[in-house]
Amino acid sequence: MTQQPTQPHLTIIGTPSNLQEATTRANKYKRKTYVTQKIKVGLALALALLLLTPGVASTQIPVWASLIYAALILTIETYVSATKPTRRWVSARETAENIKRHTWLYAVHGAPYDQGNDVDNAFKYHTYLIGLSKQEGMARYPAVSCKAPHCCVNMLARAT
Repeated sequence: MTQQPTQPHLTIIGTPSNLQEATTRANKYKRKTYVTQKIKVGLALALALLLLTPGVASTQIPVWASLIYAALILTIETYVSATKPTRRWVSARETAENIKRHTWLYAVHGAPYDQGNDVDNAFKYHTYLIGLSKQEGMARYPAVSCKAPHCCVNMLARAT
């Protein structure tokens, strides 16, 4: 049986935007990874079809086609090594999963949010989200989580 949050009145303001931002980043890099893979496969198929076309083998077309294919693949590989879309996709997906995990742990008073009072735990959670917001590509300010407005002001004062 899954553990239910012990604080049903708890509001975690901003966490959906942090999660949405991380998920959007992950999807963007996932698309870039898939597009580059599809382009490479398409180029290989186009070259194979060109080389298998009757009458083409006796001309200079295979040489030029092979050189163009090699140049395009080199360009794509240079782009992939420079932008690292797969690595960024995995990193952004990991960030999204960590936000979900820590939000749940905070809501059910799991470790590391099982020590101290609610204000200290809210401060730990808020500090964790600030750390996430400093990652590359995370532009939104992280969530503020508390029961009463005055504790949020105290947390923000302690965080700065």
